[in-house]
Amino acid sequence: MKKIMLFLTSIMLFLLTSCSGSNKTAADRSEYEPSLVAYGYQVKDVGDGMSLGTLYLAFENTKSRFVPVGSSRWGYSVEDAYVETQEGKTYPIKVYADYGSFAKAAGNAQSNDNYISLSMPSMPPGFRIYKWMDASAGKAGGNYVLEFRFATIAHPTKIVFPNKQEWNISLNEVPNNLLMPIASSAENIPSLTSFNGKVLLDDKDKLLITLGKCKVKSGTGYIEIVSYNRDNFYSQAEIITFPALAYVENGEVTYIDTRRINPNVGPGQTVVEDVWGFKQSSDYVIFYWRDGTYDVAKISGCQ
Repeated sequence: MKKIMLFLTSIMLFLLTSCSGSNKTAADRSEYEPSLVAYGYQVKDVGDGMSLGTLYLAFENTKSRFVPVGSSRWGYSVEDAYVETQEGKTYPIKVYADYGSFAKAAGNAQSNDNYISLSMPSMPPGFRIYKWMDASAGKAGGNYVLEFRFATIAHPTKIVFPNKQEWNISLNEVPNNLLMPIASSAENIPSLTSFNGKVLLDDKDKLLITLGKCKVKSGTGYIEIVSYNRDNFYSQAEIITFPALAYVENGEVTYIDTRRINPNVGPGQTVVEDVWGFKQSSDYVIFYWRDGTYDVAKISGCQ
């Protein structure tokens, strides 16, 4: 009997522990989610006593640390969201993602109506993004448009997300445009040229591999990889992983996954090779280092 009671007690403890762990995970999830912001609110008369309200959605990291979003499982259905009016009436909303020509080619344009996905490149503090593309995997996301129809006589005041109250939007406070990123966050971001000499590999008596200069050719930015062979008698080769990075242009983020680089350097020689990194028109580059840290750099000073 004692053995049976002990067995049942063990099961109860296991279930309680599992449940508490699941709840904690769900609660902690909000710590890794960006905030929703809106901009570009417009209203136009569409006839028959009805008007159409339209606004655009973006995301921002309001936390003081890096927000590693990234999981394709993260997102929310907004089927039950609605707009409130000054007169106390409500109307349903529609949210869709307009991926443009890229999505049309991939066949997935507007495939997730009324669902907001949080599968996006991770954001540094203070950054806002509205559209992103994973250049390595050929996936796009964001560029969300929110629409609602209402009686022209009514006065919409608020977008309500019943299951995500922190996303509620006051229509009286929606700006025409958003700074990308938040201006105050851009003040202390260093130039990309300041990363010249950053060590990627330091193998004593063999290879020293560092970042070099940044340069621009025909509208495309490149980052040099400089490999110096300390061994004056033998060639040295090494395979290293160039960090994942993203380039940011006015809130549009393009993510590029890690790449393998295989320098082969003769005795006492230095080899310099260019690694494609960003568009010349970009504002910032984000380095995602393998140890989980990151660096943000302004695109400036590149020759």
